[in-house]
Amino acid sequence: MNTETNTLKKSVVLLDPASLNKEGVSWLAFGRNREAIECFKQALVTMRASLHHQAPNNDTTLPPPACSEHGKYSTVAIPIEEERFYMYSRATEFNTSHEAGVCERDYPLYSALILFNIGLAYHLRSSAQARQCGAEERALGDAAYFYSMSLQILEAIQPYFKKSTIAPVKLAALNNLAVVTYEQGNARKAFWILRDTYQLLSPTLLQKDVNDDSSGSSSSFDQSDFDGITLNSVMTKWTFSAPCA
Repeated sequence: MNTETNTLKKSVVLLDPASLNKEGVSWLAFGRNREAIECFKQALVTMRASLHHQAPNNDTTLPPPACSEHGKYSTVAIPIEEERFYMYSRATEFNTSHEAGVCERDYPLYSALILFNIGLAYHLRSSAQARQCGAEERALGDAAYFYSMSLQILEAIQPYFKKSTIAPVKLAALNNLAVVTYEQGNARKAFWILRDTYQLLSPTLLQKDVNDDSSGSSSSFDQSDFDGITLNSVMTKWTFSAPCA
């Protein structure tokens, strides 16, 4: 009985940051980046508070493999202006339900998803409007910071989750970090960041395994995303290696 009660409590607690994150994605879809960032950051704060409240002695160790079946998320396409380089512009929502239950050890994965969303929101703020008011450089710096934070968590937890769960978000964060780095004027570094995506680029990520719906991420990447990342690699390499006129 106590186990069932604890599982229900975990589900209820996590629904709050899930709802905040979902609200942020909605704001992002309407181009309200500031409001989106506020929701995402609040979701992150709530997530961390819940984790420390539930973990005895602040034990926030990483999840064992048995917990990997719980990590589910979906993506929402965010309208963007046409850019020279491909930007992965789908925000992530993590899926929770009372029936499935939620393991608090999935919090690192969900934190990485929120951090990616914050990075995407700042990245979108570096658009034409930001350039006009001189806020582009700061927005790009913030985007790079949150993409990098997301990647650090994903690197740490990838042994505990299936590749189909981690790889799409990691690909998206690496690609967008490379785009930000290029926009900051460092084409060589952007190219080397993109090189890290090669081992993740696999046709298996485009296919839905009917026997595995645990990742919830089967629709998060398609052929156009692979093509975009590949094109970014070619263009960044050409930019820093092209001979001077």
